[in-house]
Amino acid sequence: MRAHVRRGPSVHGSSVAHPGPNKVRTLSEQASAWGILARMDANSTQTAAFIIGTLATVVAVRVGLRRTLPGDLFHPLVFPTLYVSVACLGPAAWLYFRNDSLGYINSSQLGTRYPVLMTVAVLGFIFGSAIRFQPPKNFQRHQGRGLAVDSRTLITVGRIAILLPLAMAVLDLSNGLVLTRGQDQATYTVSDSIGVAAFLLTPAALTLILVGRTKLERRSLLSLWDWTVVATLVTALALSGRRGAALSAFLLILMLMAYRKKAKLRIVIGLGAVLAFAHSVVQYRIEAVGGTVKLSPAEVLLRDLGSVVFTTGTTDSILSESDDYRHGASLLAAAIRLIPSPVAIRLIGPPSNTGALQFRDLLSGTRADQGYGYSIPAEGVLNFGVLGLFTLCLGCGALLAWLYARFDLTGNHAINWIYLTAIATLPFAWRSDALGAVKGVLYPLVIMAVVATVARASMQRDAPSTPLAWQR
Repeated sequence: MRAHVRRGPSVHGSSVAHPGPNKVRTLSEQASAWGILARMDANSTQTAAFIIGTLATVVAVRVGLRRTLPGDLFHPLVFPTLYVSVACLGPAAWLYFRNDSLGYINSSQLGTRYPVLMTVAVLGFIFGSAIRFQPPKNFQRHQGRGLAVDSRTLITVGRIAILLPLAMAVLDLSNGLVLTRGQDQATYTVSDSIGVAAFLLTPAALTLILVGRTKLERRSLLSLWDWTVVATLVTALALSGRRGAALSAFLLILMLMAYRKKAKLRIVIGLGAVLAFAHSVVQYRIEAVGGTVKLSPAEVLLRDLGSVVFTTGTTDSILSESDDYRHGASLLAAAIRLIPSPVAIRLIGPPSNTGALQFRDLLSGTRADQGYGYSIPAEGVLNFGVLGLFTLCLGCGALLAWLYARFDLTGNHAINWIYLTAIATLPFAWRSDALGAVKGVLYPLVIMAVVATVARASMQRDAPSTPLAWQR
């Protein structure tokens, strides 16, 4: 009997077939193993948690690859799940099995439940990513010629927009930002707002360029001018000690290679280059301020990812004793402050109850040079304990699955392209509070929606039949 076949997103409108649920092992079967944790002693429970988290990740990746044939490396169950699993389980396993510190992270600060908490976070994300959302019934109709966008407008606006993050990166480099990184975090200036805007603009601008060139069916991902600008931007960001926007640029290019070129080996090599780049930037930041790197490359990367286990374990350790959960207060604060920060500060004053700031209060942080971006799992614990952790991670995975169902590089709406930005900013979003994570996707979506509207208007006007050289 022939297996039921469903269709996934594609680059040029053609569908990618994948087997139905009768051909793969369902992820829900993994949940039955969770019951063994309640019947074990503490050490056995923590060890079993790592095993369950690892096995669930392996099964999830296998399911994700088989859902889209040939396997889509950037399906929510593949790269995003691998990243979340490594970010959660990697540092936690290092701390637990080696019984040693990891830079600034000491296992004695994290309580005893952090291995289980990290596994719950991974399982929540996997179950959310595994949801099979269907595109809207009128999805294909909305891609019609009548709503087509002018690809040259997308490219032109993207090239202009990327100049702001480039200028900010060069300015930060000239001001020696790497030497003062992390200082005076209690003060928020207009310059900080511009810096955040530049960070959010990078993936949006690059997505517009890449999508525009895809719709024009250009053979190369970027023109020589685009490659020069991106390379200069990434270099300036790295020498300033910043890697978030640079990593998003790397991931966007790798995703376009995957969806346009189908070059899996080059994608794997590219992901290795991303890891090497991240390690180099972290090591450079340490050495730039006179420090010495005494850790192995693996330890350097795990320590950089360790903010997830540190913030989650510390939050749980403090709140499990006091039972002083916030019951959604930080999430409400994030929703209120989704408007641009300068406007929000003028209207309702400086922030005081977002996830990152509430974590400072938990630590009784008074030093202006201390601060953490917080993390999605930690904010779940902050508000509703373990249930909040699972639910928030489930929601993040489900959001990616929902965006993936609407992903189409040749689509004419920003919602068709925002999946690229969501994956490119995932390393930042997962290690940020809810406010930062949502802004990292919402603001690029708004920017691209406005540009798409302008590009549709341009398409309806008489346009030159042959684009100028700088518009190609």
